[in-house]
Amino acid sequence: MITPRKSLAKKSRISEDRGILFLEKQFTAKSLTQLVNGDTVAIRVQDFYDGDTGDRLGEWIMDESARVRLEANLDTNRKYPSYNRCEDLQTIYETEDRGLPSRATTASKMKAVVGRMDPLSEVLRSLSAAWPHGAEVSTYYGEKEYAGKGWVYAPGTKSDPHTDESDECPRNFAANVYLIVPERGGELLIMKKPEIEEWLSGKYGAHRELLMQHPDLHTDHPRSSYLIKPQRGELIIFDSSHYHAVRPSKEGYRVTFNMFIKMKSTDGPFLISQ
Repeated sequence: MITPRKSLAKKSRISEDRGILFLEKQFTAKSLTQLVNGDTVAIRVQDFYDGDTGDRLGEWIMDESARVRLEANLDTNRKYPSYNRCEDLQTIYETEDRGLPSRATTASKMKAVVGRMDPLSEVLRSLSAAWPHGAEVSTYYGEKEYAGKGWVYAPGTKSDPHTDESDECPRNFAANVYLIVPERGGELLIMKKPEIEEWLSGKYGAHRELLMQHPDLHTDHPRSSYLIKPQRGELIIFDSSHYHAVRPSKEGYRVTFNMFIKMKSTDGPFLISQ
């Protein structure tokens, strides 16, 4: 267990609801300590990112993603498939033979849209202010990563139950900044470990396939999961070793800026990666 030091961030009102911490605008050392120690599953920071700036960035991600797919002849029949990651913020499409822009070029294009208020910088600043050991961008072969990625969910698309873990880091978290949210649908579902492990006990087959049959995926009142309806401009960071899923967007697009946050030891910094 670790103990927090006094937070450098502005004091925030914290309310707890079924394992989720709600904050107003900033992280606190207390809330991050609870997340790292496993005492809470997720932190919600409401009004974290400016709504108008988020609208501009979200629309740019959708436009740029569609443009790159068309130019590179990638899924041209599906303009906005599920898991549609904007290449500007991720290297998924970056190969020399397709002639796509480099990460440095595309990162600079994003800066031109949002200026200094890009989501990565805002998350990095907020974590660094609250966590005793700071936060930094991960390095890859000695160079800082172009961390973060844009995700576009068209109406009807979803993400099936999965985990995001790293063998090299014992603690792994996912952080999502919600730029555009649908009127209905698009909820984040985080499954509780003890209940899910009990439900899987005695069942045969791959866990991801079995979890597709779990009743929590098909109800607005899940019994073994946390169901979160994200708000525009909100930041949600959660323990990504829990199975989690995204409900289908029913009215409108769901656009987020996502990043992974790793921790090699509890007395070290948060490491932000792609």
